[in-house]
Amino acid sequence: MAGANFSRLVFTALAGLLSRASGLLTFIILTPLFFAGLGERSFGIFQFAQRLSAFGGVSNLGATSYLKIRLNSFYDNESPEPMRQAVGECIVQWFLLSPLLLAWCVAAVALIGGRNNLTPSETVGAIALIAITPLAQLLTIPQVALFSAGLGYRGTFVTTSITFCGYGIAAIVAKVGGDIVGIAIVLLATTVVTGLYLNSVASRLLGWWSIRVASVRSAIRSMSGSIASSLVSLTYLGLQQLEALAFGMFLGPVILGRLIITCALVQAIEIAARLFMNAATPMLAQQIAAHDHDRLSSMRREGYAHACLIYALASPGVVMLGPMLIQSWIPTASQLNPSVVTAVLILSYFRVLSQFDGLVLDQARHFYRKVLSALAVVAIPTTCLLTLLNPADEAQWYWGLPLFAAAYHFSVSREALLRFPGRAPQLFPTYFPVSVPLVALVAKTNSSEDPVVAVGLALAMTLVVGLILSLDGDVRRSVQLTYARLSRSIRTLSEAQRS
Repeated sequence: MAGANFSRLVFTALAGLLSRASGLLTFIILTPLFFAGLGERSFGIFQFAQRLSAFGGVSNLGATSYLKIRLNSFYDNESPEPMRQAVGECIVQWFLLSPLLLAWCVAAVALIGGRNNLTPSETVGAIALIAITPLAQLLTIPQVALFSAGLGYRGTFVTTSITFCGYGIAAIVAKVGGDIVGIAIVLLATTVVTGLYLNSVASRLLGWWSIRVASVRSAIRSMSGSIASSLVSLTYLGLQQLEALAFGMFLGPVILGRLIITCALVQAIEIAARLFMNAATPMLAQQIAAHDHDRLSSMRREGYAHACLIYALASPGVVMLGPMLIQSWIPTASQLNPSVVTAVLILSYFRVLSQFDGLVLDQARHFYRKVLSALAVVAIPTTCLLTLLNPADEAQWYWGLPLFAAAYHFSVSREALLRFPGRAPQLFPTYFPVSVPLVALVAKTNSSEDPVVAVGLALAMTLVVGLILSLDGDVRRSVQLTYARLSRSIRTLSEAQRS
């Protein structure tokens, strides 16, 4: 039984890795097609609408996120009725909140078109794109049930393939001259097909699965528990899409499209760093439940050391070689200057640290602390900045947003330390990665444009950074522990499969 449970955990982790790798591969392969087919302006509108669509998923007040928590608490019951009731209430909540979803679509399109004078076709396409994620919240409820049963990996390969094919068809539509409306229709159809497939998988694997409509009264009663989850999701999304929202709203979709292309490598680095956070979530929950603050503080230091290692080693190559790689990837794309990449690297690094500490607060159900921290150090200063300064000033956003992310990280880290006392992460692995992209930017600015020189400088800086990191005890220990865990997991999985 233990071997089966471990295999499920490993397969679920591998499924998550496959999903993220597929998303990154889709971005790398299909972005040039979207850019070539749509053009710079429409590509920026397409990207902005997709990012606003993620916020539309919060319009159901976190019902699907809260559903997973409820299903986990019901699995000890002998009767399947509470789980069916929870699924039915989640579906009713989605329909009850559909007016809020409609209002969000209208408001989001107003955000896009406020400074950009959208055409009717662009407006319809943007509304359809923004509605994709909220629709997926309804259609992927079966996937939530599968994850709560430890079967989230079942069907992942097929759903990943459906998504990749859907985006591939959408890219072909853009390449042959289709507009945003055509792309939105293809992606909406992909979402529907994925939802129908997941429903068939849940019906086959979960004996209790059935779609049952609950009463409106019971759905409203259960809605209160999901509000905290929705606030956490909104805070997470606001931090995750901070630069995209600011650039899209105040600098326009053209600049946003250039930002997304210029900082594509930063996105890949952030995905790699967040893989450790997702893997650490069950262990964080165990240490919090056991009130083992010493082990929890050790895990925090280990997480910081992982982020430090990834960002510090990757920063020289991203800053110095990134423009050449992007140029070979999409030759016709205009890029922003290297200082933007440096600023977004720092923003991304602090975002990863904040999310890791936020996981600690989430697992302890201290949702409101993270939300208040976001309001205090991100939302309020941003509002003041927009009031006092010129929101159309690009440099203001390049260097202002990393400062906000650093302030938010400091606030969330402080809350995590106050709630769970222990030895805090050391200053060196916390702030050393901030200096590396700045030094790389200075070296790039004052060096030759010769690619051979750039490659040599990037390799030399990476070697020096690696030697410096090897002197830090937390970094060395995190590397050793990661290698030991991977080896043990592979051995245990092999033994479980043989037996």
